[in-house]
Amino acid sequence: MNPGGPTNTEYSLIGPGFAAFVAFFVLAIALYFLVRSMNGHLRRVAWQQRAEEEAQAALEAGTTEEQRQPRS
Repeated sequence: MNPGGPTNTEYSLIGPGFAAFVAFFVLAIALYFLVRSMNGHLRRVAWQQRAEEEAQAALEAGTTEEQRQPRS
């Protein structure tokens, strides 16, 4: 659909341009760092939860961390 009619070829030459490319690139970089940060936070939460579960299991079993690990 060409608003200038079939003889207007300038309308078909207009594109998003360099500014749109830069904006898209900046958003892609921001998304990369956001996902990277989220993965780090999720790993930390999973590690803390695992440590709490192990501590709770040790308390229920009546052992402590020092008793489970041999001394060198």
